[in-house]
Amino acid sequence: MSTHGKPNSESGEYDVPECVQVAVRIKPVFRSEAETPGFIPVLAPSPHDGDSVLYALGDETRQFQFDSVFPEGCTQQEVYDESVDDVVNFFLRGYHCACLVYGQTGTGKTYTMGLLNETDASAPITSATGIVPRALSHVFELLSEVEKSEWRLTMSMVQLYTGAFQDLLEPDTPSSTITIRNHPEKGTYLQNVREVDVDCYEAAVGTLNRALHNRIMAPTWMNLTSSRAHTIIELKFHYKSTYSKLMLVDLAGSERVKKTKSKGQRLEEAKAINTGLHALGNVVAALTNENASHIGYRDSKLTFLLRDQLSGKGLTSMICCLSSSIFQSQETYSTLQFGNRCMGIRSNVQNNFENLGYTDINEANVEIVRLRAEVESLKQRLVESKGGGNAQSPQALSFRRGLFEPAKLPPTVSNMYNSLAKVDAEMRHFLLGKYEKEQRQFESEIQALFLEDDHENAYTPQILTHRPLTQLPRVIEPANIDDFSELFENLKKRLFESEVFAFDQRLRVAQLSLEEEKHRADKVAWHVVLQALLAKTDGAEIQRAEMERIEDYKVPESTPSMVPEISFMEDTLVTPVHGQQKNDFLESPLTPLTIQPSAVPISPLTPFTPPLSPLSPE
Repeated sequence: MSTHGKPNSESGEYDVPECVQVAVRIKPVFRSEAETPGFIPVLAPSPHDGDSVLYALGDETRQFQFDSVFPEGCTQQEVYDESVDDVVNFFLRGYHCACLVYGQTGTGKTYTMGLLNETDASAPITSATGIVPRALSHVFELLSEVEKSEWRLTMSMVQLYTGAFQDLLEPDTPSSTITIRNHPEKGTYLQNVREVDVDCYEAAVGTLNRALHNRIMAPTWMNLTSSRAHTIIELKFHYKSTYSKLMLVDLAGSERVKKTKSKGQRLEEAKAINTGLHALGNVVAALTNENASHIGYRDSKLTFLLRDQLSGKGLTSMICCLSSSIFQSQETYSTLQFGNRCMGIRSNVQNNFENLGYTDINEANVEIVRLRAEVESLKQRLVESKGGGNAQSPQALSFRRGLFEPAKLPPTVSNMYNSLAKVDAEMRHFLLGKYEKEQRQFESEIQALFLEDDHENAYTPQILTHRPLTQLPRVIEPANIDDFSELFENLKKRLFESEVFAFDQRLRVAQLSLEEEKHRADKVAWHVVLQALLAKTDGAEIQRAEMERIEDYKVPESTPSMVPEISFMEDTLVTPVHGQQKNDFLESPLTPLTIQPSAVPISPLTPFTPPLSPLSPE
């Protein structure tokens, strides 16, 4: 395997591979093949690069780069150390992993996986021991350092035979009941498949041997021990509240019926095998094609089950088994292309054990309750920081002041702001004085209630304002408490009514002031119009009479001037028309004078109802 899966020299941790890891293993040439007339090798490791192979057929030579290359003389131990050792380490660290063997029939896939014969659990690992027994031994060797009560390991084994799954640990299970499910968190998995708990190497090997008895194998012209189905072994490592899984897949080899001379049931098996492998090739080609609009995971049960591993959600190591014989040159070249494409599949794996800080679901629930309580506390603090809706809070005061902001009024009445602000300040001063007066009266009445009892520790109003009622001596009779509550509610109601009255008066001032300015504007308009009309006549008497009538014009009595400061606007707007300005006016058509409406829509003499404050009796 490439250095992506090797321990980091600085931290000692394993670096997660960025892509699917692909290795090729060249099968040794048998004597029968070497003695066949016309035999020549077409495949060999590159003498210059240990991770590439040279494919030579005729005058054409091509070089293929892989993560690892195992020549004919390599051992099972070398294959495992380079391609599977890291996979087991990642599996026990919380990653979903898979190891697949792929290739033409008769190239040594089942031998590489170690599934040709039963394994003797009492015998030591030998040079002929394959990947599966070595992986089981490796897993339990690492788990021996972990407390047994903290983990659980389960094992299942199925085969995909002629398009249907068969449970090798429970062969009586109907194939129609074994279905593939897809879960957002669990990923793809098989339903209704038996999972056996294994707590030691001997138990795991015993389970493996029992499943191998139910595996379907048959001889063909190309392979005396040909696997007639795809075999999937799945280990699940349950740790705390989650798990990781390791899939060990022995893919049945592709077959050319012309060479295998399969007939009858063997032919049906070959069709099913080739159909699944063809779908697998299409999925890999689509995954490595940036312009692909569809990935056919559901085209076969094999690709659907391997969806997570093929899409990069799990760490995948693939071993492509090859023959160097010229008689298998086309299949060899096809396998090289397939393995080369698989190297382009990017990995996007997640550690299922990462950030796992709870030994069981109860601890997680306790943490959820604590976090919810903290959220509620923060919400309450946020409400308190905003004033809690208090009528005297900065938010409430800014709302009141915002009714008469200069920027919110049209330019024609923007100068009224200073006058209205002065009225507003006077109103506030009046309300504040009234409130302080009523508060003093309120404190006096409370003091009188206390003084009715000739108690030597009678409290003064100053003490009362700084001491909570719970600390007062018990000298108040129940009747006096009722009177105290009623008095307090009456004062709250009177204060609320005074605030309503203040708001209503402020809006009346604004309305009447705008009405007064409208009348003044009308007066100016008529003044200008009549000046223009009189300028076109020679009747001096008529002109004097009309001018006297205009000078005597007054604002209607129904519009009292509540803000004397606004009178300065008349001097600004009423300007004599003479000279060039008069000539320009006479030559231009008359246009009506438009007064911009207020940004604050106010209906005539409509009382304003302010928002309820905490002091309201409601």
